Amino acid sequence: MTVQAEQARRLETIRKLLAKAEDQATTTAEAESLSAKAAELMQKYCIDQAMLDAVAEVTRKPQTVGKRTIVFENQDFVPVRQHLLHVVADHNNCTTVIIDRAQPPKSEVFGFESDLDVTEMLYTSLILQAANALIAEDVPFGETPRSFTSAWWRGFAGRVGTRLYYSRLNARKDAEAAEPGTAVVLKNRRDEVENAFRKEHPNTYTRRAGRGGRSRAGRAAGDAAGSRAKLTTPGNISGGSASRALGR
Repeated sequence: MTVQAEQARRLETIRKLLAKAEDQATTTAEAESLSAKAAELMQKYCIDQAMLDAVAEVTRKPQTVGKRTIVFENQDFVPVRQHLLHVVADHNNCTTVIIDRAQPPKSEVFGFESDLDVTEMLYTSLILQAANALIAEDVPFGETPRSFTSAWWRGFAGRVGTRLYYSRLNARKDAEAAEPGTAVVLKNRRDEVENAFRKEHPNTYTRRAGRGGRSRAGRAAGDAAGSRAKLTTPGNISGGSASRALGR
């Protein structure tokens, strides 16, 4: 079986796992197990795509680093949502930059197309999951909704970031064990992204994410929601219509 055929087979498996996880007849425990398996395959898909690009035929037009602009038309809690975007992008070998003083606010994401696709999909899914989870939250007596929600977002993004970090770390270890040299390919790929980013934005600085609201209840509720969040999305691994939900 060719590498391309293996990739197509794995993507089809991911779609079936996600479809079954969302089936109303599936129990919560079964859905979590199916989603975790799909997330594992998603990680291996990204790594395999890097290897595939590295050994592409000389007649094929090589992949180049691309850029996508994410506009935050809904301007509530933008800094923490930009942080969440950065966490997801970094997890998928991409990098982000916040465009200062842009109205409406926006971030730019740099990466290879396959990585940008997965970043777009996952970020969109997490934003939608967060919105649904917040609807079900009750603000404790004595706390303001804004402080609670701000702290909730910080807890959600922090927990998701931790989960993605360890997921990626484990996937890379498994890939390197199965295919020695993967780490080098990924580093070269990341260097290309960084070079393209620096060429367009040579003068940048690191901005620390805001602390969020002071609500301990909000932070705890957001952390719990981040632990429950699905780290994969159904559908094709391509940008498509998902871009319409970005930042909204």
